[in-house]
Amino acid sequence: MKAFIFLTFLFFVYIVFSQNDTFQPSKNSMFVEYAGTGGYYFSLYYDRILIVKEMYRLSVSSGIGYFTAIYGHPYLSTPVETSLLLGHKNYFEFGFACSYIYGLIAISCMDESFGSRCASSSIYFIPRIGYRFQAIKRGLFVKVGLTPFVRIVEFNKNPMSSIQKDFDNMRFFLSL
Repeated sequence: MKAFIFLTFLFFVYIVFSQNDTFQPSKNSMFVEYAGTGGYYFSLYYDRILIVKEMYRLSVSSGIGYFTAIYGHPYLSTPVETSLLLGHKNYFEFGFACSYIYGLIAISCMDESFGSRCASSSIYFIPRIGYRFQAIKRGLFVKVGLTPFVRIVEFNKNPMSSIQKDFDNMRFFLSL
């Protein structure tokens, strides 16, 4: 009888330990992106993986970026992005972002003299296609992608900006 109880106890201990061996990867990450959905220069992001399945994941991210555009005038961006990751360890990434970009431009304003700074802001739609590697245990996170900017709304006090609009309407970035 003692042998039966011992073997039963040993069997249940094995089952209990086998249930606890699964590893839960972190769903949160912070990263810095260069020339991505935040603009020309570096942006700081928070990324959250919402759905984890065997062959795909769904993530959302938000961030803040600061950059100087044409002629060196400062811009601030606040992108929000959703991505679908297809794969197991290496992911093919499809996504889209919407980014509000606010800045100052140094061209003539309606109510001010030439050379003064006018406020300029736009909303951009930014599709993303790329590659993403995210190590499950070590936390390494690398992604490279193509992120074309398409302006969908412009809030600008300057009537002269229509000249610049054709040039700025489509921009491509290789994000790292």
